[in-house]
Amino acid sequence: PYTGAMFYDRQNQTQSMGPAQVILTENTRYGLIFSLLNPITPVPMQLELTRSENKGTGAEQIIEDRIDQLRLKMETSVGKRGQSSFHFLSTRQDSISGSTGLPIRASKSSSDSVNLDTRLKFGARNEYDLNNVVTFNTNRYTAGLGALTQLQDFRIGLDLRGRHSDGLQTHGRYNFNTGKQGEQEMTLNSASAGLSYRLNPDLSGTLAAHGENNQTT
Repeated sequence: PYTGAMFYDRQNQTQSMGPAQVILTENTRYGLIFSLLNPITPVPMQLELTRSENKGTGAEQIIEDRIDQLRLKMETSVGKRGQSSFHFLSTRQDSISGSTGLPIRASKSSSDSVNLDTRLKFGARNEYDLNNVVTFNTNRYTAGLGALTQLQDFRIGLDLRGRHSDGLQTHGRYNFNTGKQGEQEMTLNSASAGLSYRLNPDLSGTLAAHGENNQTT
């Protein structure tokens, strides 16, 4: 019910930086993958931790980058109705790369992402499909002493579709999205609904409505 693996990979590669400019780089990647399954946990999960390093020095260029990453994945069944999955990804990157003829400014970036995806079927004949997606993302970039960029984004999406007969189908969708970048903020609400009917193989029709409200500062 539990498995794991450790890995280590190292490569020495030649990287071209321009005409007659070549850097010998040392690329290293290592980490751990670990899983927990039933009956240890009711929700199977997988955890992955990795670190990647890239180093190299040339006549006019210096490369020194490091990326740390954490990934968590969980999946479960929602009875006989469907399934739900959860993903979390966190990345941290440090860089001290640049030209040897200029002052090198250390930079850092970080990003976190959360995703929850649920897909369900219900009804007497499983004629309804409901998809629900929730995502949250943050990004931050700094260089030198100050923060240059910071982003946040949150989204919710609901999608419902029904197959009432061979000829009649309905659908509805709602989206909510809010984002922030520095002092700027944006919020979007949108909804749509409609139906389609097929009278015969040669004749069908669709009626739908859509509305949205967008607010930006």
